[in-house]
Amino acid sequence: MPGSAPRLQEGRHFSVAAECRQAFGVGGDAWDITPIGDDAVSVSIADVSGKGMPAALLMAGFLGSLRGLRPASAGCLAEFAADLSEHLRLATPETRFVTAFFGVAEDGILRYVNAGHEPGLLLPPAGSPETPRSLPSTGPALGLLPQARFREERVPFPPGGSLLLYTDGLTECEDPEGAEMGRDRVGRLAASLAGALPATVVRTLLAAADSHAAGAPLQDDVTILCLARKDAGAPKAASRGRSSQSTTA
Repeated sequence: MPGSAPRLQEGRHFSVAAECRQAFGVGGDAWDITPIGDDAVSVSIADVSGKGMPAALLMAGFLGSLRGLRPASAGCLAEFAADLSEHLRLATPETRFVTAFFGVAEDGILRYVNAGHEPGLLLPPAGSPETPRSLPSTGPALGLLPQARFREERVPFPPGGSLLLYTDGLTECEDPEGAEMGRDRVGRLAASLAGALPATVVRTLLAAADSHAAGAPLQDDVTILCLARKDAGAPKAASRGRSSQSTTA
């Protein structure tokens, strides 16, 4: 599973690392980070059903819809997900859909909608007695059901905490005997990384997938993103612009 180093982005209050690895040169995973003013950031990760060029083309259209609809309904993530789902359903074949996680981190809170995606994990600060918090689905996959409805959840996001998002290419990574890496192993490893730098979290999980695969080729795209909330008094950002990547590139 060779790949480049994770892409990094530093903000005044947040630090991000993310990496996409493709199974077939092009594919249907994507992530997006967009600062909102000085103190908040929106984060998205998505995975199109299917693989290869068809998935890549659908993801390209999906990203265009996401960026077009977001300004009109960013204040309400449930409404945003519903609009995006209906737009996708009307514009794509019945057999195609997108799982996605949309979040906005602001004022010590993470607001999110999980549209049929792998559960996000909110990792506590280093030294905290808390355990990672799972952020499961709050609605169906996008484009799957007519007039689908979604629920926005709110959870604390303390300084030093991290949000870990990934696509199912990580949990479904197989060893040479066909055994999957699985959510439990990912969750245990993530728990051991509480308080680590985002780049360390991404690299460690990718290395674990490499070890599990033992040289076997990827069967699905793998995307991992880690967004950390900085401790109070952290230095001002080096980069403030939007960052994103999809495996269509």
